[in-house]
Amino acid sequence: MKNLLLILVAISLCFGTAFAAPITIDFESEPVGVYGGGSVTITVGAIPVHFSGPGLQIRQFGSPFPNTRVLSTSADAGPITISFGGGFLADYVEFENIVNGRYTSEVDSPIGTAYDSASNVLDTLQSSATIHRLNGPGIASVVYTEAATGEGFVIDNFTFDGTVVPEPSSLWLAAAGIVAILIGRRRVTN
Repeated sequence: MKNLLLILVAISLCFGTAFAAPITIDFESEPVGVYGGGSVTITVGAIPVHFSGPGLQIRQFGSPFPNTRVLSTSADAGPITISFGGGFLADYVEFENIVNGRYTSEVDSPIGTAYDSASNVLDTLQSSATIHRLNGPGIASVVYTEAATGEGFVIDNFTFDGTVVPEPSSLWLAAAGIVAILIGRRRVTN
């Protein structure tokens, strides 16, 4: 029974750890202002999420918008690149397109492109919908830009869900553990 438990633990390490619920970064606890170097990493649920773009900043929106903090670039047109660290691969990513004609006549229409860890395109979407969603699985990074010249967009409530995939060295260790358990078990039965 003990060997079976060890085998199950090793197998689960090989396939990664899925999250029970989506994770949302709402930017409310981030300081308002421009990030030096145009980048910031926010770690949530042990997952480092790296945001970068020209003049990347957190802005405080007030009336007529809800009192909220949003992520944007200096020109609001992007590009904003978001990448995951710690072996995390997203099944989907989405954000709230907060301006989007709801509070002003401006309709933002960002373009999002999701990439896997080998930089292959997984999904692309140009949308003025309130929720801008890209699907995977296996999303390692996303790039957002504005489709309409002279317009812009901001990101609020960036949400993602997925799996932490072990690095190759962890997979080799898990595989070696399984082999050792099986060899040890075989010797006991002989």
